[in-house]
Order: sequence, then structure tokens, then C-alpha cells
Amino acid sequence: MQVIRCVMHRDCFGNIDGRCICLKDNRFKKKACPFYKDKKQFDEERRASEARLIDIDRRDLIEEYSGRNVYAQK
Repeated sequence: MQVIRCVMHRDCFGNIDGRCICLKDNRFKKKACPFYKDKKQFDEERRASEARLIDIDRRDLIEEYSGRNVYAQK
């Protein structure tokens, strides 16, 4: 997997040790990164998404993409 350097947003959830683990290219022509989320925002959105998936009984998607067994939490 190709990993690119990112020094613009050190507090981004996808920035690990100065490298972006999410994007293949970070040249945005003087614009801000459209993918940027700080860790707090990322966690809040993830919780909301998981709650929605549970509401519509799609725990299978949570398990597939996060590797967690959410049926056991019920």
C-alpha cells in the first residue's frame, strides 16, 4: 500500500506519524483537504453511523468493515 506524507493536518484521524493512511494523493491545488476530520469528529460520525446501521438491522456491515461482533452487544 502506498502511503503519502501529510504535514497539513497532524490532528487528522487518517494521519499516522505524518503519513496519510486514507488517500493516494494529497495535491489539492491550494484547497483544504476535503477528507480532513479531526479524531473527535471522526469518532462522533462513526458512532452515529453505527447507531443508524443498528437501527436498520445492518449489523453485518459494522462487522464486515470494523471487525467487531455487534450481535454480541445486543
